[in-house]
Amino acid sequence: MESYFLDKTFLITGGGSGIGRATAQMLASRGANISIADVVSSNLENTAAAIKQETPEVKILTTLLDVRDERAVIDWVTESERQLGPIHGCLNAAGIAPLSHFEKSIEDTPMLDWERTIAINLTGVMLCMREQVRVLKKQKTGGSIVNVTSAAGCVGIENGSPYSASKWGVIGLTRSVAKETASAGIRVTAVAP
Repeated sequence: MESYFLDKTFLITGGGSGIGRATAQMLASRGANISIADVVSSNLENTAAAIKQETPEVKILTTLLDVRDERAVIDWVTESERQLGPIHGCLNAAGIAPLSHFEKSIEDTPMLDWERTIAINLTGVMLCMREQVRVLKKQKTGGSIVNVTSAAGCVGIENGSPYSASKWGVIGLTRSVAKETASAGIRVTAVAP
């Protein structure tokens, strides 16, 4: 198998479903070693099993992870590097978009909904990126970090202020960190599906 991704290591949050899972499967199919983290253990197990069935030669590490837990994020990144080798890229895809968040105007939005959405969708990305950047800078080989945001973060959506604000925050955070890390050869970008 000849591939740019062969034997390179990628870290993926939200790797148990959706964009995270699809990315993990695509990278593994090209020979990359994958560390996937997710908050739902059955999703992690299913993704790992699918990858192992399709590409048994790749190394895969699964970690049950709540991206709001600073210590757990640090441990995940550290253990990923220890077990899989130098990190080449990261995808921060963990996030929530509960339908109930799109049914309430700002005056009806419970503080708990706001805080949980910001904590997972924005603070979780910050915690992951902070540790990913530390490791990539220490390695001195550059790398790439991609954050998943949303068109809702660019334009706002009616009755969805917690989600829109969290995704707009990811855009601003991504732009700032991209400027901070460019001189170290670390590319930081966002995608807004």
